[in-house]
Amino acid sequence: MIIAKSCGKDYLTEMKLDAEGFHAVYADQGTDIGGAGIDMRPGQLVLSGYAACMNIMIRRWLNEEGLPFKNVTVMVDMDNSTPGVSKFYKKIEIDADIPQEKKDELIKRADSCPVCNILKNEKEFYNMD
Repeated sequence: MIIAKSCGKDYLTEMKLDAEGFHAVYADQGTDIGGAGIDMRPGQLVLSGYAACMNIMIRRWLNEEGLPFKNVTVMVDMDNSTPGVSKFYKKIEIDADIPQEKKDELIKRADSCPVCNILKNEKEFYNMD
């Protein structure tokens, strides 16, 4: 469970796992809407989880297959300009001395990472007691 608490002025928010020993992550709003603009906006945190999950999974698969690599870079963006539709865009670069076909396979597999599945799945929202 994630717990988000207001902290300080404006819209600065601290998020922590409901467990000890984890560092806090902070969110804010941009100065254009009254925030301090010092941390990521909530939507940017969603995109961060999306990018991080694909990055981690690709590196895990490379390690599992014993394929050396220098770096994996995942860039993501989102377009919410159409009401009711969120379009996600990604670009993945794998810096490794492996065939392009293998890179393409890993990039395609990244679409099945846990966060991708959360974003693609139908959602239901409930209040907790």
